[in-house]
Amino acid sequence: MSRSRIWFLLAAASIWFPSVAISQFETLANLGSNFSDLGLAWGPFIPIHPEIRPARDPGARALHWYGAEFLFEIGKWDASAKSHCKAERDKPTERRITYTRVSVGGRDSIRADSVDVFSLKETCKAPTRRWLLELGVGYSETSRFVIPTPEGQISGLMRETPSVGVYANYLKVAGCESSSVVHRLGACWDEYFGIHTGVTSLVDPALNTPAPSVEFSGGSPKSVQIGGLVGMANDLFPALTFFSEIAYIYRPFPRITWSQSGATAPQSARTRLDLSAWLFAVGLQVRVKDPKKG
Repeated sequence: MSRSRIWFLLAAASIWFPSVAISQFETLANLGSNFSDLGLAWGPFIPIHPEIRPARDPGARALHWYGAEFLFEIGKWDASAKSHCKAERDKPTERRITYTRVSVGGRDSIRADSVDVFSLKETCKAPTRRWLLELGVGYSETSRFVIPTPEGQISGLMRETPSVGVYANYLKVAGCESSSVVHRLGACWDEYFGIHTGVTSLVDPALNTPAPSVEFSGGSPKSVQIGGLVGMANDLFPALTFFSEIAYIYRPFPRITWSQSGATAPQSARTRLDLSAWLFAVGLQVRVKDPKKG
């Protein structure tokens, strides 16, 4: 490569990289200014395979789950706003006078007719519903689980960091401003649905063989999960929103390698785990910005 071409590439890179970095910082700054809520949630995490049980109570069916999430507004619009708008007469802008010669009984006269011209204004009925699109970035973790197998007992816990979700919220923005808590519980629920993904780590996985008694380590396998959810929320308190949701999470771990110094894991030991589950969660959101205003 010629020296002139090298200098040209270096000059282009010196221009391009700073511009990319600036645009990235601007994007992050805009996202930070749209921070709206901090959500905290917990609930039962029910694996779809019944042999997966909580380590503390193998007779139970559900693991414990908890998580936290930062929420950012990425778009909002009023539902059916244009269908509630109409044009109305506003202020007079001019008066037009027309003179007409008329003849009555052989006598001529002048008749003056006037017409007022008004400007128009569009008035829109305040929307009762608003769509809000949010981006969520967070963290979650389950309690420890056990799986009995002929080769030994598998145990571990799941930790999701980061989790990423996109939510479409259908908010009720009118009729609940000064309502009592009883009325809010009956008539002021918001609905939402979303998609959820993230990187899940299998934390401290272990295989305890029955005979000889050896504990094998499974390393730190990771999985990319995906799922969907639906939920309902209610602004019961001035800065707190209560919500409840149900989600399905597809969470496979296609490869786990069992190892232990001086020992070999059974060849038939399970090296694939499907930890997909149903999640039922309740939680609270601390509102930093009220999406129902403006």
